Amino acid sequence: MRLYIMHRNSGFTLIELMVVLIIIGIFVAMSIPPFLSAVRKQEVRSISQNIADLINYTRNEASRRNQVAFVYPAYFRKNAKLNGQAQSWDNANGMVAFIDHLGNPNNRISQYDKTEEIRSVQIARPGSQSRPQTISLSANTFTSVDQPTSDISEIGLVIYPSGQMKVSNNYTNISTGNSGYQARIIVSNRYDSSICHVLWVDNLARARSCPNNIASNNTPKSIKDICTCWRPKE
Repeated sequence: MRLYIMHRNSGFTLIELMVVLIIIGIFVAMSIPPFLSAVRKQEVRSISQNIADLINYTRNEASRRNQVAFVYPAYFRKNAKLNGQAQSWDNANGMVAFIDHLGNPNNRISQYDKTEEIRSVQIARPGSQSRPQTISLSANTFTSVDQPTSDISEIGLVIYPSGQMKVSNNYTNISTGNSGYQARIIVSNRYDSSICHVLWVDNLARARSCPNNIASNNTPKSIKDICTCWRPKE
């Protein structure tokens, strides 16, 4: 009598392969949101630091050149060229710093010219797939050093050679504006406003990035008041 032994071919059956692919797909789907969130947070923090570097560099240049410097929201075109100052933070996709050499010292009038630019930072390129406009800028809350929870609505920074800073709603007249205020520049993800970071500029035009873990019990209340992205409405 002959015995016939059936040998099973090694490898996966179609059903087994499909089960494995489904499991892999589940793990990939679960890992994508945390990964995207981490990427967006890093992007926001990186841009915040770039803006801080721009402001601190401008402060040093104002002192070195002994001239008044200006920092305002700006708008960049699709070709990445600076179009000029933005008329509001809502329309801005970057920031520009400049010192006006043609200003009239008698009436304190200044005017931006591209040849006078100190430095600029582009945070998003409109219409670009490689660098979509996913970042929003907001700085409509400038707070008093004495009263950090009282806000005024201004648009830009005027930095003097002495290091003093004034916040102003006027691009050209450096004799207007408010002294003794500090700026809260909020960088946030356009698609997820909970991903945001606050850049804090004190009244001496010293810019610094707020700590990441402001919810910590060790963080002073004064820092929490400044560094909270969105304050609850009272």
